[in-house]
Amino acid sequence: MKKDGVEKTNTIYWANAEESEEFRKHVEQKLEIAVKTSRIGPVLESHLGPKVVGITFIIHWKRVWIPKK
Repeated sequence: MKKDGVEKTNTIYWANAEESEEFRKHVEQKLEIAVKTSRIGPVLESHLGPKVVGITFIIHWKRVWIPKK
């Protein structure tokens, strides 16, 4: 189900799976769409820290052609 153009969404985490699951449930409730959870890799973790919890979206967009004047 799409809501406001959001086709898919995913929560991400590194070491805190419980917080991520809580966050996923909250996002799923607010957006009223299915939300998956993924663990990020060590490269992102090294930049973001071990307690990172985040969200990703795939949004449907349409390119609009604007004619030149």
